[in-house]
Amino acid sequence: MTMSLENRIRKGLEFDDDTYYSLSHVYTSLVAQVHSVVVTQKGFQYLRVWRARCFGPAKFSEEREERIFRITQEIFKSYLVPPDPRIGKAIEYFGKEYLLEIAVYDNHQEVIKTVNSGDFILLSNVHIGSKEKAITLSIHGGGFASYNREITPIPTDFSDPKMRLFRKRCRRMLEQVTNYENFEEFIEHEELDDENDNLVSEPYKNIMIGDEIAVNYFPKSSQCSYYFLTHIHPEYLRDLDLTADRTVFCSETTSDILPEIMGIDSKNVPANSIFPMRLNHPYSFEEFQATMIDSNHCPGSVMILFEGELIQKHAGGPVLCTGDFRADKTFLSELKSGPSRFLSELKLARIHMDNTYFSLDQNILQLDHARDLLIQNIESRHPDKNIIIPLHRLGRESLIESIVQALNEPILMFKARLEIARILNAEHSAVRKNTIRNIEIVEKDTWDYSVPENSVVINISMNDCIVESQQEQLNIHEFVTTDDQGTSESLEVVAANPDFQETSKSLEVAEIEMKGSLATKPPNLLEETSDTGFCEESGSVQMEPPRKKGKFQNLQEKIMHI
Repeated sequence: MTMSLENRIRKGLEFDDDTYYSLSHVYTSLVAQVHSVVVTQKGFQYLRVWRARCFGPAKFSEEREERIFRITQEIFKSYLVPPDPRIGKAIEYFGKEYLLEIAVYDNHQEVIKTVNSGDFILLSNVHIGSKEKAITLSIHGGGFASYNREITPIPTDFSDPKMRLFRKRCRRMLEQVTNYENFEEFIEHEELDDENDNLVSEPYKNIMIGDEIAVNYFPKSSQCSYYFLTHIHPEYLRDLDLTADRTVFCSETTSDILPEIMGIDSKNVPANSIFPMRLNHPYSFEEFQATMIDSNHCPGSVMILFEGELIQKHAGGPVLCTGDFRADKTFLSELKSGPSRFLSELKLARIHMDNTYFSLDQNILQLDHARDLLIQNIESRHPDKNIIIPLHRLGRESLIESIVQALNEPILMFKARLEIARILNAEHSAVRKNTIRNIEIVEKDTWDYSVPENSVVINISMNDCIVESQQEQLNIHEFVTTDDQGTSESLEVVAANPDFQETSKSLEVAEIEMKGSLATKPPNLLEETSDTGFCEESGSVQMEPPRKKGKFQNLQEKIMHI
């Protein structure tokens, strides 16, 4: 016998908020008030509701909240139903532990388009599950008749005593909320106008140009003809095998340190497995050419510009793969008047851009500012204390060099980083040995957080594993900077602002396809060069003379302000 709507609502009113954090892999029904309905960058729809009560038990809340899937600015795309400012402010005021965010599928998506923020609804058979250690809430497809699933507005005249109490509880909580008129939760991505429609593609992890060229992508089963590497941070080296019968094209600096990074004796690396390319010099391959440009990220890191007939065939014009980059003032001046100025003089058909910190709501210090603060902190605040700096094998070289030059003190390094410094001829020498204290770089991945007496930790990383409680306990001082680009720097480099899709890893890449009025037929950059190209039999690459200048395109003209 089918339960009446009135009885289903009464069942939903029996939901116990104190049991929520202890529920797992179960179905439950509940009554709630609508906060909003959002669409994510990947097109998923989420119904967001609250019950005017903090979930419990409290002893599970911290662990549970760390695992619950939450909508963030990076994931958010747009509202189907925007939040009532007062309800939105209530969640901001009381905390996210008052909010449920439920993925809605199939036929139920039509229902949530009809609700308003502030409506009271019944949710039947919400699934509380977990995927890859993340806790998710969802209501799957299927109606009440077959699956007992529903999203149903509660009639305003439903006068059950428990329902009256529930409405009263929500009203009293909202009465505590003031100054909500200018509430804003997320910024909606602006729609591109018709002229520039389809500028941005879906995000993806593997950069391929046709079937011939792969960038930072080395699967063993691949039949690509050409493999390029932008830089040697571990996430870009997956499946790379220097003993395989293939050639990796990279910068000269990367070619020097790549075997060490991969733990291979350079004597055991086949002669044709790594081909070093000079910066700002085009190299001719069969039907295309490639130019490497310093990306100002870490030693050896580059952007790669692809041009020529093959690139025209697959992309409609020149293609730029940025890899990780740092577009500070020096980098941008190089684009305008330095050796890499040719890049700003091209009209690019496509940009594959790393978007590591594009949506990060955090102040990223300019490197020179971080350097000044870092040195001042060591000199003025901790002149007699040992300094511990957690770092990976590669990165922050300029900051470390600045410390040596300013303090004239030697810096102790862990073995793996020291070996790379020796290869790069970047060992730091100092005249004066400080007999009072040591400055030491420890390996971030293996550091056990032990801090000797009379020592402080200085963190100069962005995505650090050190949580706030540990910072307080270990006496950690932060100067948050990065070798990657932030939002404003990304916008400085591209002529169109990418409408970034939802990402879960910084490695994911947005492809920007410049079409419409931005598209121009690129000059034939190979017509005055040798057509010898890359010869697989001999393993040779023909370096090209400097290219002709193309028509200047202002990199700022298509920036979308967010």
